[in-house]
Amino acid sequence: MKKVTVYTMPNCVYCTRMKTWLQDHEIHYTEVSSTKIVDTNLINSIQGFPFTVVQEENGNEHTVLGFNVDLLQKLI
Repeated sequence: MKKVTVYTMPNCVYCTRMKTWLQDHEIHYTEVSSTKIVDTNLINSIQGFPFTVVQEENGNEHTVLGFNVDLLQKLI
């Protein structure tokens, strides 16, 4: 099963849309608020929110910047 992590920012409309879409499609995910990120490399790599990481069972990771449903559907 793929692991989905959504990095969000407070008061982010697109972050809310992302979480709602995932919930509506019964996709389990972990939310991490931007205020809780301590990894400076991760902070520097995030260029916008929501920032979603889809990790495959083999460990490969794919990222989705913003609320991009088309790309999410291909990855999940």
